[in-house]
Amino acid sequence: MTRLSAENEVIAVLGKHGGATIPIPVDSIAGALGIRVVYQDLPQDISGLRYRDSDLEVIGVNATQSPLRQRFTIAHELGHWRLHQGNNVRVDREVRLNFRIDAVWDSEEIQANRFAAELLVPRRAFDRALLEEWAYVRPYDSNAKRLRLLSAWLHRYNYHSAHTALGGLAPVTRVKNLRGKYI
Repeated sequence: MTRLSAENEVIAVLGKHGGATIPIPVDSIAGALGIRVVYQDLPQDISGLRYRDSDLEVIGVNATQSPLRQRFTIAHELGHWRLHQGNNVRVDREVRLNFRIDAVWDSEEIQANRFAAELLVPRRAFDRALLEEWAYVRPYDSNAKRLRLLSAWLHRYNYHSAHTALGGLAPVTRVKNLRGKYI
């Protein structure tokens, strides 16, 4: 699955169930899809799971993890729901990138992660911020000058801007936590 196909899948879901207002209400989207979200204390290495049978769809979320991690887990499991409908049970364990664990290379996990990333921060929302906060915020003498200022804007956006989808944190706070040390 490419970034573009993830974007198209998310557009289809948001078009029917969520709009594109940040933060995306992933729990409400799950409910609108008939999927029950259940919060339970799970072993720390299990972030979430998805279960389905003919009468029931459930996303289980580790109640001991941070609310931001829980939102990602719901979005990730919605990705499995949308993309991998043949699987009745899916358990997602936390994966640390410094080890070679099969889940890191599992194509379905990669696809669900792309879907989740696109769902939580839709490209259209980022593009809108880019246009409104950088490209058209003021007249520039030249395109070259506008491009020179792009790196400063990206730095401010990623390091100093509060993002509602991240609970008021800047994106860089999540990058520092790639090894499983979620805030």
